[in-house]
Amino acid sequence: MGRSIDVAVPGGQIRILNPFDGAIPPKLAYNFSLEGLAPHDAMKALRLRRRLLEGGDFQVTVDGSTAGAGRLSPAASDDVMRRLEQLYLFAEDLDAVQRHCEQYFPVPFELPAVDRIALRMARLLVDGRCVASPFSRTLTLTVTGAEDPAMRQLLSGIPQSVRLTTPDCAVEIAGRSLDLGTACIFHTRVVAQDGLSALAALDAGSVEKEIILRPADDEQFRMFLTDTPDDGLPLTPAPFGLDGYPEPR
Repeated sequence: MGRSIDVAVPGGQIRILNPFDGAIPPKLAYNFSLEGLAPHDAMKALRLRRRLLEGGDFQVTVDGSTAGAGRLSPAASDDVMRRLEQLYLFAEDLDAVQRHCEQYFPVPFELPAVDRIALRMARLLVDGRCVASPFSRTLTLTVTGAEDPAMRQLLSGIPQSVRLTTPDCAVEIAGRSLDLGTACIFHTRVVAQDGLSALAALDAGSVEKEIILRPADDEQFRMFLTDTPDDGLPLTPAPFGLDGYPEPR
């Protein structure tokens, strides 16, 4: 009836059924799985999937001779293509973060939403961008006095600019801890929760007092990595661009 061609590709297989009868159009099927693939191989599989869904002419040659050819009709809705782009972005993010951290593992079969958000944030950070961290709504500090004018203003309820550095900024992805390096955490308008009571306790002679800091207007702290190249852009948060996830404030 014809001949079949099986082609092994990263994570899957292409099968072409080419009838001897020229009046019968050939068929092409592509099956793949990302499980167990390295991120760069997953990206190859997804690029091929996208190309096949877009449709157009195809031709398979073996040693310079045509072994099969045909035309594919576009076969994807806008929703399918959007999901495919989001999946490709995931593999691309994982590849970039793994190379930055020099820690390599296959694409996980399942990934909790919180891990996906953390991975996207990590990718933006290693690309040198500033982000509004969804995981940094508050900072807890222990103060040993209120003599500093800026500290007194902060505890009095006047928003202040706060900036600190953490040497080990790590994210948890698929059960693995990936150290991104030294990060700067900051915000230009920070207020102290229950600052007046903390100020009164310090003025009354307390040796130390724990205070909770949070950005004003229910925003998140900003972050950037200190050892990535400066892209010259203002320190405004980069959008995450994840489907179904509201951008952090």
